[in-house]
Amino acid sequence: MKLLRSDEGSASLEFIIVAVGVLLPLIYIVLTVGAIHRAQASAGHAVREASRILMRADSFPGGNAAAREAAVLAFADHGVALPEGSVTITCSGPCLTPGSQATVNVSWDMPLPWIPEGLEGPVTWPIRDSQTLAFDLYRSDPL
Repeated sequence: MKLLRSDEGSASLEFIIVAVGVLLPLIYIVLTVGAIHRAQASAGHAVREASRILMRADSFPGGNAAAREAAVLAFADHGVALPEGSVTITCSGPCLTPGSQATVNVSWDMPLPWIPEGLEGPVTWPIRDSQTLAFDLYRSDPL
């Protein structure tokens, strides 16, 4: 005599195993990649806008402050908070003088969402971008 086993209730158990074992990690990966992409797009937007603001400035202190504020706003447009000190502006030669170049860098380590801190701090992903623009040869000297 052959014993028959019933399959009743197996579908719900299989669904739970697949949902927890496959779908939840897949959803986490998609959300994390989206967050990294958003932060990288924010960095590109921030260096572009900060460079444009700096190129149009009349004085370096005012242009520097406005460029940093533009970078913070560019990140805020994407819903990302830019940590203090992540934007650096360097110039080749005196800033805002005709023919010199300015480089705007955004560099920070974005903590990955929903991962607890390890022994050496949070698990992060590096977000880096930079742009170098030359000041116009025919611009007047800065004030």
